[in-house]
Amino acid sequence: ELYSKSGGGRWLQAVISGQQSHFATAAGYSVLIDGADQLMKGVPAARLRRLYRPFERVEVYRGAALGWTSAAVQPLALAPDAIASSEGAATAQSPCPLVLPDQPQQAAAPGARV
Repeated sequence: ELYSKSGGGRWLQAVISGQQSHFATAAGYSVLIDGADQLMKGVPAARLRRLYRPFERVEVYRGAALGWTSAAVQPLALAPDAIASSEGAATAQSPCPLVLPDQPQQAAAPGARV
């Protein structure tokens, strides 16, 4: 997703387009906004984030004692504090429940990796 500053700021669905420079983290990325056929060049990494789909497998850091734990992203219906966009994406306003193998649902630490 790409953060657009227009209209007070909002997240737009987008994809990183094509081969990127070895210096993309400093020089910016080439990004294609979904449905707009508009290629934006030099987009800073701070304006990009990964969109996690419902049930996608992720790892969540649960502190020094537990480390990284496998989990699955929950759909919007299970994250009542989330804000849905017109494109179907959601942004959680607080930690969302995760499904951890052989454990009851619990809130995740604010950080996930694939």
